[in-house]
Amino acid sequence: MKENKDIEECIVKVKELTEDEKLERLVFLRERARMDEESLKDEGFEEGKKTMIINLYSIANMPIEQIAKVAEMSEEEVEKILENK
Repeated sequence: MKENKDIEECIVKVKELTEDEKLERLVFLRERARMDEESLKDEGFEEGKKTMIINLYSIANMPIEQIAKVAEMSEEEVEKILENK
């Protein structure tokens, strides 16, 4: 992840250039916000994938084997999602 490496390098440079605690805190908070945002995107993606699987099975009557291929998951993983819907 080049972006993480770039951010880490920026943090090091800021610490070297200044002892300003407020600026260091802002850098920390920005990185934390970015990580939180990525986490939410991942969670949203997984929820969307589960909804897609359930709809393909319930509404489209698609076989589990085909759903697994579309979702790039094993048939067992798809079955587990469908059991817990």
